[in-house]
Amino acid sequence: MSKNKEKQEGEKNYVELIRQEVIEKTDLRSEERQLIDLYSLLALIKPGQVTMKDVHDAWSVWMNNKNPEHKSLIYFERLTKEVQLLDREYMEAINLIKPKQP
Repeated sequence: MSKNKEKQEGEKNYVELIRQEVIEKTDLRSEERQLIDLYSLLALIKPGQVTMKDVHDAWSVWMNNKNPEHKSLIYFERLTKEVQLLDREYMEAINLIKPKQP
């Protein structure tokens, strides 16, 4: 039987490592914790396959808590092309993150 390889004291866990990559690959600041967490989740559950719609949906969940009246809190397909394209850089950055599997 193989033993579980446990995290060593002081070592970052896999979620912290992904969060750090999101911060490094985007212009997000560490105080935007909830949005970083949502983008980190996308990197974990859809590695290399995140779409601009996924990014917008994650952003929408975050923005709904900050400003539920924001004009871009509509379905991705209803956004103008210009606004949709704002999600491209985040999609590309998230798709560069490759979660390391054990």
